[in-house]
Amino acid sequence: MLNSFLAGLKSYDWDRLAPFFARHVQFIDFSGKRWIGREEIERNFEVLLSPYAKKNVTFLLESSVTEPAEIMVASILWENVTAGGQSTRSMHRMTIVLAADEEDLAIVLLQVTPVLAR
Repeated sequence: MLNSFLAGLKSYDWDRLAPFFARHVQFIDFSGKRWIGREEIERNFEVLLSPYAKKNVTFLLESSVTEPAEIMVASILWENVTAGGQSTRSMHRMTIVLAADEEDLAIVLLQVTPVLAR
């Protein structure tokens, strides 16, 4: 499921991504602003998720934990991200929390944190 979400994110297709988000999902962007609900994320899709769909942006799954079975936490490191008017490319860590939602797992929290490059 996580791989499908990341592939959808790279393809920049909201219709493909929407089913991954729980209805009351929370998204915290790299500046700390909180967005609540799938509808709000859809309205701000370009601002929130387009930085991760660029050709030169790459990602690496740092870790994932699936205990208990109905919760998954994944940490993805994104390189060469330009977001929010940044003039230079940077690294972001995207933490995704998936939890049971109806019959499947869904993203209930997605948080992006800037990472200082060494």
